[in-house]
Amino acid sequence: MKERRIEILDSFRFLAIISVMFYHYAYRWTLPCSDTNHYPYGNCFKALFKYGNKGVQFFFIISPAL
Repeated sequence: MKERRIEILDSFRFLAIISVMFYHYAYRWTLPCSDTNHYPYGNCFKALFKYGNKGVQFFFIISPAL
């Protein structure tokens, strides 16, 4: 039986993965996790990626259960 894929869900999975990656980048290497701000742009993108941790739940919601 040939498995049918919905291509738009693959795009949404990609966005979920990228949002989690940017979330970790913006929150892990900035204050207050460390004493030094290792993020090259300061905290200017922190507000943009603050909901990136929701990408994990979104990824598993749109992924099929095997």
